[in-house]
Amino acid sequence: MSRQWVDRFVGRHRGKLSKRTCKALSDKRAGKDVFDGVVDFCEELKDFLSNHSFPNHAVFNYDETRVVQKGEKLVLRRIEAAKKERANVRSTGHQIMASLLTFVAADGSVLLSLSILKGRFGDASEAFVNFTLENAPRVTRGTWPRYYVWSDSEYLHANVFKSILTKVSEEIHIKYPGLKALLFGEQLAAHRRADIMEFALGRGLFLVSISKNTSHITQPLDEAPFATLQADRVRRNEAVIMDGILTNTDTRVAFILAAHEA
Repeated sequence: MSRQWVDRFVGRHRGKLSKRTCKALSDKRAGKDVFDGVVDFCEELKDFLSNHSFPNHAVFNYDETRVVQKGEKLVLRRIEAAKKERANVRSTGHQIMASLLTFVAADGSVLLSLSILKGRFGDASEAFVNFTLENAPRVTRGTWPRYYVWSDSEYLHANVFKSILTKVSEEIHIKYPGLKALLFGEQLAAHRRADIMEFALGRGLFLVSISKNTSHITQPLDEAPFATLQADRVRRNEAVIMDGILTNTDTRVAFILAAHEA
């Protein structure tokens, strides 16, 4: 293609284009071991599917993304007198806001999504959590359900994952009574524990862990959907904080609100 054609194309679509730095994959994600692991995984999966059959709406990829605040374009400090009740406004340098776990079927439908938030429970069954949530706008009647769970670290562990699997099985059996489902996840320890696998099988869920170091090709949500989410969250975060300053309202939960709306 000529330089002139490229210039015209970029000019017409400039609002939809973005620029980013790219780097080559490390050897552990693009080497022979990865290829051999994928081949072995496909052979085992083929053997499994020769004895089990699942429709597209019963095959799910549960992909997890971290919603992280890195400051990015927003550098904001506002120092107020200590006697004021309103919290000081500041943009953090690097903070994990939550983890977003989404169950997407092979036919493109979304079963449900969960936000994993941080809450320190210790040995107790209850804890105070500084969290405010606004209702998400329902675009269509088919908008998927959204749930919220808390863990000490904002990451999945066995107990939280069991609760999630229980909710997933309930949603599947409500929509498709008696149907078993196949769930593809990563190599997280909580996904592969024997008690977790047995727990899932008892609820008609087959858990399959994808090959190591292959999430860049087996987790399609990591591309456009989650990248768009992160970019939109940054824009909305700036708007929420600015609105908080102008209206003199608390902005401590601005990051979560922005991610929820995005």
